[in-house]
Amino acid sequence: MRAIPRIALLFLGTAAANAQDIPGCVLATGYERAEPPLRRSAVPDDPPPGPRVRIESLRRGFDDGTARSCSNAGVLELVINPRDVGQTDIYSFEIADGSLPEGLLPERYVEAIELRPGEHGFRFYWLDLPPGAEQLQPLDAVIRIQRTNFAGQRSSPVVLEIADPGGTPASTARLWNSTWLWAGVAAVLLAVVWLRTSARRRKSGRRDELAEIQARLRELANEKKRD
Repeated sequence: MRAIPRIALLFLGTAAANAQDIPGCVLATGYERAEPPLRRSAVPDDPPPGPRVRIESLRRGFDDGTARSCSNAGVLELVINPRDVGQTDIYSFEIADGSLPEGLLPERYVEAIELRPGEHGFRFYWLDLPPGAEQLQPLDAVIRIQRTNFAGQRSSPVVLEIADPGGTPASTARLWNSTWLWAGVAAVLLAVVWLRTSARRRKSGRRDELAEIQARLRELANEKKRD
């Protein structure tokens, strides 16, 4: 559940109108906002089955040492079973039990987006590690997901548990995603290149001096022979 999604998937989005503002960065939400369905009079009493949804990944926030990075955002990715994806379906989310951080789930109807070729679902962001916080809050909630079709038929609710113990953010994540770390690595590499270049120049200079001395010695020897 704590699998970390590819970094390319974390911060690319669709329309700017869906942008979600988190202190330090702006993330485009991983879904499309939708209008409520137009209700029709002839609606069957039996609701259609709910969509099969799984948690693809849950990544907790961390501090990478950069004030304006998006590392403090949590990322939850849900994937719909390909057989349950409908072109006109819209979805709604609600918390059935427990609690989640404010802003994690959308309050209105939404449409799924194509997360990857052949996979549709949702990607949710929230401020997971506020400035100054050193511990991640636990996640422990049960959510209900319902699908509504163009006729206004709501499916049976699908229940999904979202849980994570929280605690101290992964130190390796903070380290390897730190801008200061990579700046230090770049500085060391530049220093190594400069030292090697300087050594080559000194070695080349010594060769030139030796060649000049040898040439001068040959000139002196020739002058002595002429005398």
